[in-house]
Amino acid sequence: MTTVEITKDNARWTAGTVVRVKSVIAKALVSANVAKVISVEYADEGLWVK
Repeated sequence: MTTVEITKDNARWTAGTVVRVKSVIAKALVSANVAKVISVEYADEGLWVK
């Protein structure tokens, strides 16, 4: 799981909300410029990525 902080209001969360999501969702949020990554825990997802 990845912990992200939402930086812009969107359909699901308001700005300033800290949420834990799967890494693929976190990548989508960050690439859409609506979130910034706080921490990443790869062990929670059972896959190792560099």
